[in-house]
Amino acid sequence: MKLTKRLILASGSPRRADLLRALGIEGFEIVRTDADESIPPGTPAAQVPAVLAERKSQAAAHLLTPDSVVLTADSLVFLGEEIIGKPADLAEAREILRKICGAEHRVVTAFTLARLGPEGRALITTRSVTTFVELAAADAAEIEYYVRTAPPLDRAGAYGVQDWIGLAKATRLTGSYTNVVGLPTAEVYAALLELGIVAFD
Repeated sequence: MKLTKRLILASGSPRRADLLRALGIEGFEIVRTDADESIPPGTPAAQVPAVLAERKSQAAAHLLTPDSVVLTADSLVFLGEEIIGKPADLAEAREILRKICGAEHRVVTAFTLARLGPEGRALITTRSVTTFVELAAADAAEIEYYVRTAPPLDRAGAYGVQDWIGLAKATRLTGSYTNVVGLPTAEVYAALLELGIVAFD
């Protein structure tokens, strides 16, 4: 598999980069850009990940050239209609884990692929993927063990499904596993193929 254009991953997430490599995509560039990740007032909850992913895409628009494509993504956890992002500190991480352990929640990742159209205008493809996850109840000692041994602060929902708490407590997962890790690889691959950004010799 080869890239037909420069692929730029505009993300500081090492997990997204690892997933792209596991998908067989090599030679992409990684650029971290700053984007406002506050939720616009009045935005329907289901649309928030797409709005934030597109905002990240706009922040990376200066990277676009006729031979480049920029990939951005945003993941959020939803408990009912409550939006759960990244915890600000370990105390908030503990509080989040107490809420979502023992209850079904959903992880929504939206990703964008931006490229230049024939008139030099940015064309953005946005897709959202939802996965339902159930974590078994966790007691205070288990939650404390996790927050002290794993990095929960850079993860929506304060956990990584590939970490200890996912291995020990994820009892059911419906949908894309890699979506919960941070990037729905099957859907990203399909979009790259559809846009002609990847090809086989």
